[in-house]
Amino acid sequence: MKYMLMFCGTEKDRARQERLTAEAYQQEFGKVMQWLQDLGPKLVTSGRFQPPATATTVRFSDEGAPAITDGPFIEAKEAIGGFAVVDLPDLDEALKVARAWPAGGCVEVRPFMEAPPRR
Repeated sequence: MKYMLMFCGTEKDRARQERLTAEAYQQEFGKVMQWLQDLGPKLVTSGRFQPPATATTVRFSDEGAPAITDGPFIEAKEAIGGFAVVDLPDLDEALKVARAWPAGGCVEVRPFMEAPPRR
């Protein structure tokens, strides 16, 4: 089963990361890269997002055309900074992988909905 692991952090986390020396940043980034490499063929894909301030939001309503605004505008203290899609046997294994995430913050784990077979 495929699971999406969403890596979340706060502005405080982002500010701490920005204050790291180049050497300390490379060390932390190296731990993340090793974590991804250790997943091997279980890792389907992964990615990192630009900061929330770069987001553009499309909001739908019953009041006509969707509204487009600059910024994330989702009420949350944490923002998703990146993701990984993993193919694992069950939720227990997905949680084991998420607990090993070396970058801190929080990791939200969600199973993919399986598409019905095509006819």
